[in-house]
Amino acid sequence: MKIKILGTSWNLKYVNNLGKDVGGHCDFDGKTIRICNGLDDYNELRVIIHEILHAADYYKDEEWVDDLSRDIAIILMKKLDWIKKVEDEDNKR
Repeated sequence: MKIKILGTSWNLKYVNNLGKDVGGHCDFDGKTIRICNGLDDYNELRVIIHEILHAADYYKDEEWVDDLSRDIAIILMKKLDWIKKVEDEDNKR
C-alpha cells in the first residue's frame, strides 16, 4: 500500500516474518515500512506508528520512538473502543 509521510511516498507492506521479536522495520533508503502479519490490533497499531515515526525522523532516539508510539496507540485504541461502544448503542435503537 502506498502512503505519504511528510510529503514523501512510502510503501507499507505486511510480511510473514521479520525475525524473532521484530514487529516492524523501516527501510529509510528504500522508503518501505514492513509490518509483521499476525500482530494483535494494539500491537499492529503500535508498530505502524513506531515505524512511521522512524520514517518521519530516522535519527530520533529509539526509546523516544517506542514511548511515543505506545502512548499514541493507547490513546487511539481507547478512542476506537469508545467509538465502537457508541456505534453498539446506536445499533440497539
